[in-house]
Amino acid sequence: MADAERATAVWSLEWHSVAPALAVCGGAVCTAADVLAGLHVDAAAMAANLDRTHGLIMAESVMMRLAPVLGRQAAHDQLEALVTASLESGESFATLVGRRDPKLADAVTPAGYLGHVDEQTVAVMSEAAARVGGQISTQGNSTGPRSPLRNLSGAKGAMAE
Repeated sequence: MADAERATAVWSLEWHSVAPALAVCGGAVCTAADVLAGLHVDAAAMAANLDRTHGLIMAESVMMRLAPVLGRQAAHDQLEALVTASLESGESFATLVGRRDPKLADAVTPAGYLGHVDEQTVAVMSEAAARVGGQISTQGNSTGPRSPLRNLSGAKGAMAE
């Protein structure tokens, strides 16, 4: 009798790796649960970390706004010039972007680059609640779960000064 797609004589060897693989996965899940149990969002620390970049962390956002208008390469070239000017002068990237085009001011704010994060957060929380058969707390937020990044719009380095 011929084997159809794989040898039937060796499949039983795979069973020797299943138990150790499950043990490792179980350990990883327990470790992740321990790590996440102590996780909390510190919006002030997040804003301070964003400020340390002097707005440069928002370069991709600016690129995404410029590319449809200028073309990808021209947008890249202008972005590279802005980043270089920021690094060489010490002036914040956000300030330079705002000077180039005031309409891009929201492109250098984290809150302006979150896309559909609120909807995605609600979807994930709803799915998690459905899986555990209950309701997941939104910690007093009457409008439902929201991204903590919405609170970062005041980060100094992320806004035109």
